[in-house]
Amino acid sequence: MIACLLAFLVTIFTNIQTGIEVAVGFSLLISLHRIARPQWQVLGEAVDEPGVFVDRWSNDWATYPAPPGIIIFRFSESITFLNGEHFKNKVMNAAYIATDPGEKSPESWGERVWSDDRDSRIKRIRNTFLRRLPSNALSRPRPPAMHSPSSPSAIDSGIHDPSNHLHHRGEIPIPIDDKEEVIPTLRATILDFSGVNHVDYAGLQCLLDLKSQLTDYSGNHGFELHFVGLKSNVLRRIEPSGITKHPDDGPDDDHRYLHISVNDALKCIMEDWHHQDLIPAPDMAEKPEEVMIHLHQS
Repeated sequence: MIACLLAFLVTIFTNIQTGIEVAVGFSLLISLHRIARPQWQVLGEAVDEPGVFVDRWSNDWATYPAPPGIIIFRFSESITFLNGEHFKNKVMNAAYIATDPGEKSPESWGERVWSDDRDSRIKRIRNTFLRRLPSNALSRPRPPAMHSPSSPSAIDSGIHDPSNHLHHRGEIPIPIDDKEEVIPTLRATILDFSGVNHVDYAGLQCLLDLKSQLTDYSGNHGFELHFVGLKSNVLRRIEPSGITKHPDDGPDDDHRYLHISVNDALKCIMEDWHHQDLIPAPDMAEKPEEVMIHLHQS
């Protein structure tokens, strides 16, 4: 529409050929911009649509946050050399906003690497996020009480009790009545690739770099990177790199990091955490007050 209007205006003041050239050039620039800066979302489960995951930071939906320590990220474009860095930066920013690093930076500047500005960068990203988020984007805390695998005592301290008057704006806890909530450490990231139709070799390298950065940020404590909705051609491209397999998987083992839906990925993570004694058994029928997330059975 804008290209047509631009062509019309240019044609009035110049000639038809110039108008067509301007419209084509403008359309090409818009297309390149959309490829280089595509849409992305941090996902949360819709309150009114159980099992449906939508944009966590949108005003259009009331959402539950992901379980503590988990980031659910959706990218809506092929990952290529044009947008690979953009994709990686957005995932890392989502991790900075919703989680804390697994290992704190040394407090003394004498013990730090001179270029280590992670703490200040995280603080800056969180402050920018809170300033830009609309005031009506508050979402409801997930019932029942949850606790972070990295902070088992959180449930005992009543941090996640609805009576403590904590609200959430996006993923950052907004304290009310001078109370603060523990921000969990990063333990897993789910990448929804249902909208990714192609990954070139530059995009694959960005994925490998992203996993390395997320693992370092989590403190290397069993971090997991899960994929949802991988198309066959994308799987063939990234599978040889080993990014879709667990280190303990054999050549004939199923890929435990590949899932059909976000719910399947969450269920897999919850079961692994249960086997590691990080959370109670996810059985809402027996102990609804101890379940971290409502996993919907198909």
